Amino acid sequence: MRQSTQHATGSTKRWLKALIVTAMLSAAYAAVCHFKLASNSFRNPTNESFSIYGTDFLCFYSVARLVPAGIPRAYDHEAMWAEQASITSAVGAPNPRYIFGYPPAVAALLAPLGKLPYPGSYYTWMLCSFFLAGIATALVVPVRGPWFRKLGLSLLIPLGLPFFGSQVLCSGQLSAVAVLIFAAVVALRERHPFCAGIVFSLGLYKPPLFAVYALLALLNREWRFLAGAAAGAAALAAASLSLFGLEAHEAFLRVASGYFYGGQLPGGQQLPPSKGMGLLSAISCLTGSLRVGWLLFVLAVVGLLGAHQQLFARSTEPRSDGTAALLEQASRITLSYFLSIQALNYDAAVLLVPALLMVSFLLRASLSEVTRAIVTLVLMLLAVSGTHDSENGAGISLACGAVGLFWLSVVLAKARSQQVAVG
Repeated sequence: MRQSTQHATGSTKRWLKALIVTAMLSAAYAAVCHFKLASNSFRNPTNESFSIYGTDFLCFYSVARLVPAGIPRAYDHEAMWAEQASITSAVGAPNPRYIFGYPPAVAALLAPLGKLPYPGSYYTWMLCSFFLAGIATALVVPVRGPWFRKLGLSLLIPLGLPFFGSQVLCSGQLSAVAVLIFAAVVALRERHPFCAGIVFSLGLYKPPLFAVYALLALLNREWRFLAGAAAGAAALAAASLSLFGLEAHEAFLRVASGYFYGGQLPGGQQLPPSKGMGLLSAISCLTGSLRVGWLLFVLAVVGLLGAHQQLFARSTEPRSDGTAALLEQASRITLSYFLSIQALNYDAAVLLVPALLMVSFLLRASLSEVTRAIVTLVLMLLAVSGTHDSENGAGISLACGAVGLFWLSVVLAKARSQQVAVG
């Protein structure tokens, strides 16, 4: 028995070393990406390498500059493009002509950023995202030891996933908000399901990313959680209408109604399936038809949700089994992203939460070295895939395949843990 325990401990140490090396390399990659992006930022802003003005954050900064004239201005594509042109032309950068598709409350929260010059606003936003991800990490995997160790690890770990470290931080996207929402829900759901539901309602800022999680909660009859989500959503909607008025919401809905594959966005733009990273975009790209893609996607959703329920349904697990809950949540959040009808590469940052849950599970579970090695390789592949072209393009990208393999690794860990328990 002592030899078996020592062997398991040695396997865990080797596995942790592999993950730490992966995280450090990923963090280095994120730093290199950013320095390339912001090269010559403060020396020669007209240089072609000064691509910081081509990031997605340009959209948010333009909104921040327009909001003082009224929230509806954020959804006027001509006003948006004119504002973007005034920013990019000053430094000789091209205008990417972004469109804002988030609710009025998000536009209002962005407003303070418009008081800063673009570089200062960009780095302020980056730091906010960085700390949100650090808080999310601390909620999911509490770190023991002195406070500076807790803080350091909580901030370093998110950089281990390039979908956050480069796709979110460098581009200035706001997916760190979704990461924190999922992390807080995981932390609260067992003891305070109603409060977890209230936090989950914040996902209204981007409903497609949270829809599958809500559906699985409904299938599992998590009534207190759903009641909290409904109460929170009603309160947020009422507050938003009261603060920003009907006109702003009508303008938002006009834009949001075209924000799906093949939909018509303002100015004649479209969101093509090739820009996505989820299962729907992959199937649509492979078949070359949105109609066929949707049909096959619906069948895949039914099959994957059925598999999740068969393997992870909480009704079949003892409530005291914390490790089982870790895997169920890892599967649920992974599917919520993978099956999102707007799964973009920067939204894959939410996979930080299920990845951390998987790490927590493996540290607590008795699994074979082969199983640990397989899961470790999949986690490494997930990290590596974030450093490549992660849009599906004409087929299935490496990143899309890595997400699917990660979900299968969760299934493998579940099956092996059950075999160990029976044995």
